[in-house]
Amino acid sequence: MVIIRPLVDMGAEEATGPFVAPDTERELHALPQEMVDGAALFVETWLPGYPAVRPWVDNEARAALRRSEDAWLAGFAGLNALMRTQVEELIDWKWQGYRPQHSRARQGVSHSWDHASDYIARALAEADAGEAVDALRGRTGGIPNWQTAMASVVLAACRPERYTIADSRALRTMMLLEGEPSHAINTTRYFPRSRWDGYLRTCQELGRVLQVPLRDLDRAFWAAAGQRARASWPVRTSGQL
Repeated sequence: MVIIRPLVDMGAEEATGPFVAPDTERELHALPQEMVDGAALFVETWLPGYPAVRPWVDNEARAALRRSEDAWLAGFAGLNALMRTQVEELIDWKWQGYRPQHSRARQGVSHSWDHASDYIARALAEADAGEAVDALRGRTGGIPNWQTAMASVVLAACRPERYTIADSRALRTMMLLEGEPSHAINTTRYFPRSRWDGYLRTCQELGRVLQVPLRDLDRAFWAAAGQRARASWPVRTSGQL
């Protein structure tokens, strides 16, 4: 099994208490055509760069890594509960290279596996996306030390057709599409709970309009990390210098 880059969110403190937001299951909202066109360009130009946004990794290698990731994630799709080893794999995937966040997420599970297991099952059974993410967040009674970012990983892994991952890099790309100023984009280092419901609805609608899986939309947004679309990625094949 090959486990590749984490979906990085720096894990800053979030506001306390449950977040009250409109029902995510309501009719999806129409998006500005400029946003749709911009997202399509990001998918076209940045998805090939996932997961290794480095010029010395060729497209063939990147595609192989995406296939490996897809095969691994397929083992989670549709599950209504998770074993502890599966949760630990998701934590490792999310936080590899970020030791403090990795340690805190694992401590939350170790605090009481029975509690963590119960609330993961509750979240996966929840029809409302806001309630589902709050069922896992430590500040709303879920798993200690877990915030929106880690909670969304479990939801997206087990319900990939419905959820995406709350990641600060991907959020910066969304902010660019929304026309936010560069300062606000460049200083975003965590995914606040207040953005979850609207972000998810927008990603769902973009995926529907563009006919792109939420997973690939997230990959493209993560790779871009709030940068403008690039012309192309290196197309050299393995073995070429």
